[in-house]
Amino acid sequence: INQAYSNGRIAGYPDGTFKPNKSITRAEFAVIASKYIKNPKTADETFSDVPMNHWAKDAIAMVKAEGWISGYTDGTFKPDAPITRAEAVSIVNRMFDRAADGEFVREHGFEITKFGDLNSNHWAYYEMIEATHSHDYERIDKRTERWEKIVK
Repeated sequence: INQAYSNGRIAGYPDGTFKPNKSITRAEFAVIASKYIKNPKTADETFSDVPMNHWAKDAIAMVKAEGWISGYTDGTFKPDAPITRAEAVSIVNRMFDRAADGEFVREHGFEITKFGDLNSNHWAYYEMIEATHSHDYERIDKRTERWEKIVK
């Protein structure tokens, strides 16, 4: 938090509070993510439920243009809804060009940490595995990794 604050990536609220016990919204997370964009693309398009006067509209549009967010299948983003851990991890993985090697994960299931509430049918299963397992890998292209081994 301190590093992100020092770098200007998070700032708290205008009244000088940080609200550490409050959930973070999808819009707030998009604003933080937008501060990691090095060369912003033209970002005119947003989502059907993000009005032109929404305080985070520009950041949401920028993060969408980067391909880091895609919203829901109905074309909405739900900017004021709390973001889930799975959604946040998926965005962060895209921000840093990280992706699990599905074939490796399936073949090395005995090495993969099991979570009681996460199975391979969950939409973000591989995103969560990527984020929770240190691993050596070979970079194939911008978003493809060939895992070599889990690092314990």
